[in-house]
Amino acid sequence: MNAIYSDDVNAVEKLTIKLADLQTQQDRMKAINKGWRKAGKPKPDNVEAWQGIADGMGCTLEDLGTTRVNMAHDFMDRAPYSYHITNNGGNMKRIKDRIVQLVRVREQGEVEKEPPYAHQSPGIVREDMAEPEQEKEPSGWVPPQRQG
Repeated sequence: MNAIYSDDVNAVEKLTIKLADLQTQQDRMKAINKGWRKAGKPKPDNVEAWQGIADGMGCTLEDLGTTRVNMAHDFMDRAPYSYHITNNGGNMKRIKDRIVQLVRVREQGEVEKEPPYAHQSPGIVREDMAEPEQEKEPSGWVPPQRQG
Protein backbone atom coordinates (compact mmCIF):
# COMPACT_ATOMS: atom_id res chain seq x y z
CA MET A 1 0.00 0.00 0.00
CA ASN A 2 1.22 3.47 -0.80
CA ALA A 3 1.86 6.21 1.72
CA ILE A 4 -1.21 7.76 3.32
CA TYR A 5 -0.88 11.48 3.86
CA SER A 6 -2.66 13.26 6.69
CA ASP A 7 -4.03 15.97 4.39
CA ASP A 8 -5.76 13.35 2.21
CA VAL A 9 -9.54 13.66 2.63
CA ASN A 10 -9.81 9.84 2.66
CA ALA A 11 -6.91 9.28 5.06
CA VAL A 12 -9.04 7.89 7.89
CA GLU A 13 -10.80 5.45 5.57
CA LYS A 14 -7.51 4.32 4.02
CA LEU A 15 -5.93 3.88 7.45
CA THR A 16 -8.96 1.89 8.63
CA ILE A 17 -8.57 -0.47 5.66
CA LYS A 18 -4.85 -0.80 6.34
CA LEU A 19 -5.56 -1.53 10.00
CA ALA A 20 -8.06 -4.24 9.05
CA ASP A 21 -5.47 -5.84 6.74
CA LEU A 22 -2.88 -5.81 9.52
CA GLN A 23 -5.39 -7.35 11.94
CA THR A 24 -6.11 -10.15 9.45
CA GLN A 25 -2.38 -10.82 9.11
CA GLN A 26 -1.99 -10.77 12.89
CA ASP A 27 -4.79 -13.30 13.38
CA ARG A 28 -3.31 -15.60 10.72
CA MET A 29 0.19 -15.45 12.19
CA LYS A 30 -1.14 -16.17 15.68
CA ALA A 31 -3.17 -19.11 14.39
CA ILE A 32 -0.13 -20.59 12.64
CA ASN A 33 2.01 -20.17 15.77
CA LYS A 34 -0.70 -21.75 17.93
CA GLY A 35 -1.02 -24.71 15.55
CA TRP A 36 2.76 -25.06 15.38
CA ARG A 37 3.07 -25.23 19.18
CA LYS A 38 0.10 -27.60 19.44
CA ALA A 39 1.71 -29.92 16.84
CA GLY A 40 4.87 -30.17 18.95
CA LYS A 41 6.93 -27.47 17.17
CA PRO A 42 7.70 -29.50 14.05
CA LYS A 43 10.60 -28.78 11.71
CA PRO A 44 9.71 -27.34 8.28
CA ASP A 45 10.39 -30.67 6.54
CA ASN A 46 7.87 -32.62 8.70
CA VAL A 47 5.06 -32.73 6.11
CA GLU A 48 2.65 -34.79 8.22
CA ALA A 49 2.77 -32.37 11.15
CA TRP A 50 2.36 -29.34 8.88
CA GLN A 51 -0.58 -31.03 7.16
CA GLY A 52 -2.17 -31.32 10.60
CA ILE A 53 -1.56 -27.62 11.23
CA ALA A 54 -3.13 -26.77 7.85
CA ASP A 55 -6.14 -28.99 8.55
CA GLY A 56 -6.62 -27.34 11.95
CA MET A 57 -6.59 -23.90 10.34
CA GLY A 58 -8.87 -24.89 7.47
CA CYS A 59 -6.29 -24.25 4.75
CA THR A 60 -4.06 -26.34 2.52
CA LEU A 61 -0.44 -27.34 2.99
CA GLU A 62 0.45 -25.11 0.03
CA ASP A 63 -0.99 -22.10 1.90
CA LEU A 64 1.66 -22.67 4.57
CA GLY A 65 4.47 -23.15 2.05
CA THR A 66 5.98 -19.69 2.50
CA THR A 67 5.91 -20.08 6.27
CA ARG A 68 7.73 -23.40 6.04
CA VAL A 69 10.34 -22.01 3.64
CA ASN A 70 10.97 -19.02 5.93
CA MET A 71 11.34 -21.35 8.90
CA ALA A 72 13.85 -23.48 6.99
CA HIS A 73 16.01 -20.37 6.52
CA ASP A 74 15.87 -19.55 10.25
CA PHE A 75 18.70 -21.44 11.95
CA MET A 76 17.47 -20.59 15.47
CA ASP A 77 14.36 -22.83 15.37
CA ARG A 78 12.06 -20.01 16.48
CA ALA A 79 8.29 -19.94 16.15
CA PRO A 80 7.21 -19.17 12.57
CA TYR A 81 6.28 -15.56 13.28
CA SER A 82 8.10 -14.83 16.52
CA TYR A 83 9.01 -11.18 15.99
CA HIS A 84 6.59 -10.48 13.14
CA ILE A 85 3.68 -10.51 15.57
CA THR A 86 5.38 -7.95 17.80
CA ASN A 87 6.24 -5.65 14.88
CA ASN A 88 2.76 -5.98 13.41
CA GLY A 89 1.21 -5.15 16.80
CA GLY A 90 3.32 -2.01 17.01
CA ASN A 91 2.25 -0.96 13.52
CA MET A 92 -1.41 -1.52 14.41
CA LYS A 93 -1.05 0.64 17.54
CA ARG A 94 0.67 3.38 15.53
CA ILE A 95 -2.13 3.37 12.94
CA LYS A 96 -4.86 3.39 15.62
CA ASP A 97 -3.19 6.40 17.27
CA ARG A 98 -2.91 8.14 13.91
CA ILE A 99 -6.61 7.56 13.18
CA VAL A 100 -7.53 9.03 16.57
CA GLN A 101 -5.31 12.05 15.87
CA LEU A 102 -6.81 12.63 12.40
CA VAL A 103 -10.37 12.34 13.72
CA ARG A 104 -9.54 14.81 16.52
CA VAL A 105 -8.11 17.30 14.00
CA ARG A 106 -11.16 16.95 11.75
CA GLU A 107 -13.52 17.53 14.68
CA GLN A 108 -11.66 20.71 15.63
CA GLY A 109 -12.01 21.97 12.09
CA GLU A 110 -9.72 22.39 9.19
CA VAL A 111 -6.73 24.61 9.83
CA GLU A 112 -5.55 26.70 6.91
CA LYS A 113 -1.89 26.10 6.23
CA GLU A 114 0.25 28.79 4.72
CA PRO A 115 2.79 27.63 2.15
CA PRO A 116 6.34 27.37 3.51
CA TYR A 117 7.30 30.38 1.43
CA ALA A 118 4.66 32.91 0.46
CA HIS A 119 6.08 33.32 -3.03
CA GLN A 120 5.98 29.59 -3.82
CA SER A 121 3.22 27.10 -4.36
CA PRO A 122 2.54 24.72 -1.43
CA GLY A 123 4.09 21.69 -3.10
CA ILE A 124 7.42 23.20 -4.09
CA VAL A 125 10.18 23.96 -1.63
CA ARG A 126 13.48 25.30 -2.90
CA GLU A 127 16.61 25.57 -0.88
CA ASP A 128 19.79 27.42 -1.54
CA MET A 129 22.23 24.68 -2.40
CA ALA A 130 25.34 26.89 -2.59
CA GLU A 131 28.51 25.54 -1.02
CA PRO A 132 29.28 27.03 2.39
CA GLU A 133 32.17 29.42 2.36
CA GLN A 134 35.41 28.00 3.71
CA GLU A 135 37.24 29.86 6.43
CA LYS A 136 39.90 32.14 5.05
CA GLU A 137 43.33 32.15 6.55
CA PRO A 138 44.38 35.38 8.26
CA SER A 139 46.33 37.67 5.96
CA GLY A 140 50.08 37.39 6.26
CA TRP A 141 49.87 33.94 7.81
CA VAL A 142 51.99 31.26 6.15
CA PRO A 143 51.55 27.60 7.07
CA PRO A 144 54.66 26.03 8.63
CA GLN A 145 56.88 23.95 6.36
CA ARG A 146 57.54 20.33 7.16
CA GLN A 147 61.09 19.43 7.71
CA GLY A 148 62.05 16.08 6.65
